[in-house]
Amino acid sequence: MSYKMWKLTYQYICRKCNTLHYKVSPNCQSCGSQATLRLLKKEDYKEWKQAKKGK
Repeated sequence: MSYKMWKLTYQYICRKCNTLHYKVSPNCQSCGSQATLRLLKKEDYKEWKQAKKGK
């Protein structure tokens, strides 16, 4: 998946548990923490791609 397509699919990431989210919400659906979502950066994509290769 290219960076452009990845960014269109997932726009936010939780600072606490690093779960990807496709829409902003008041709390993370994975860990339940509040106000921890932030916009994704290119570095997040590189980490995701590296982790996917390692699996």
